[in-house]
Amino acid sequence: MNALLCNDEKWLLSEEAYGIYSACMYKPTFDAYCKEMKGLLSDKKIYVCKVDATIKGMIVLDKEKAEIVGIAIDPNFRKKGIGRYLVEEVMRQEDLKSLYAQTDDDAVLFYQKCGFEVKRIIKEYPDGKVVRYDCTKKLGE
Repeated sequence: MNALLCNDEKWLLSEEAYGIYSACMYKPTFDAYCKEMKGLLSDKKIYVCKVDATIKGMIVLDKEKAEIVGIAIDPNFRKKGIGRYLVEEVMRQEDLKSLYAQTDDDAVLFYQKCGFEVKRIIKEYPDGKVVRYDCTKKLGE
């Protein structure tokens, strides 16, 4: 495995990238993905994980806040350590002492397995309350 900073706009706006990252999105469409990715390209860092020269995962990082904006792995390659590897490599390559993410029920177990401390919170939206999780990982945990 190899984690690399990716600035390849052509690839990041491709169907292949959409196939990986759309799992991070609410009601994803290719057009919505391209719009979101163009915004992310302007002020976020995007790392990809290559396995046998093919990209199988990506993580979007807000370095100013040391926050994971999104992390997604090719559905056929999940549960193989790629997500954990991306988290560890981003912390190492960016020299981060801690890393934060906010997630939902679908991904909270992933963050726990990666050593994040998890705190359950309730967020209120106009259409109701939603359970979310604040996740923090400190270097060495």
